[in-house]
This record gives sequence, C-alpha cells and structure tokens, in this order.
Amino acid sequence: MILDALAKLSSSQALSVGTAVSTDKYDLGDVTPRRDVGAGEPMAIIITVEETAVVSADSFAFAIVSDEDAALGSPTVHLTRTIAGALLVEGALIVLDIPPGPQAYQRYLGVRYILGASDTVTVSAHICPRNHIPAQAYYATAFEV
Repeated sequence: MILDALAKLSSSQALSVGTAVSTDKYDLGDVTPRRDVGAGEPMAIIITVEETAVVSADSFAFAIVSDEDAALGSPTVHLTRTIAGALLVEGALIVLDIPPGPQAYQRYLGVRYILGASDTVTVSAHICPRNHIPAQAYYATAFEV
C-alpha cells in the first residue's frame, strides 16, 4: 500500500501506560471554512501495530481528535474505538473511519491512544482513502515446496 508522507500521524511511536497523542498531526489549514476531511471520498485512519512488549487483558481506546493547538493538549474527540487487549498483536490493523459529513474539525487532526496498566506497544498511523485499505490476508508459514 502506498501512503502519503504528509498524512503520517505516527511512525514507530512507542506507547506505554496512560494516554498519548500522535507525534505528527495533519494540518487542515488556517482558512475559513476549514478543509472538511469528512466530505467527499470516505477517509480513514489506519493504525498498524508494529510491536507489542507487554499487553494486558485491558481494553485499549483509539480516538480521532482535533485541536487548534498542534500539541493536541485539549482536543475535541470526533470518534473513539475500543479494542480488547487480546486483539492488539503484532501486525494488527486498526481502522478508524473518519466520520462523514460536516464536522467541527479544528486546525490539527491526530490520534489519541489510551493504554491500560503496564502496556507497551509500538504503532504507526496514517490517513488514507477508505477504499485503499487492503483486506488482511493470512498465509501459511514454514512450509516446503
């Protein structure tokens, strides 16, 4: 899959206990009206789990947020998705559909990650068109021909 470098929100971002926001943000511009990422072709944020060191049985929350401040210090939450800890394995693909229609997006768009106690996960996140997300396929390993 080809991903736009400017639509990158996290790149091998190590997450640990508590709440964190994506290291990069998507700038919707300082114009009026704001660019509405929910209009037109359906868009999504793809979060890929690259590595899991410790994952508890807790659930994890991933949220699409926006803020006027690039640090996403007090963001507006547009969508939250909760996932069971057992599903957060290496190679997992988490898709957050950007809500369609007019939204009150602020200037910077990002992701907020909420992890449980004693959890450590490394993730990457990108914005891309919804129809460009590949279906996950699993193939046999360690076989001989």
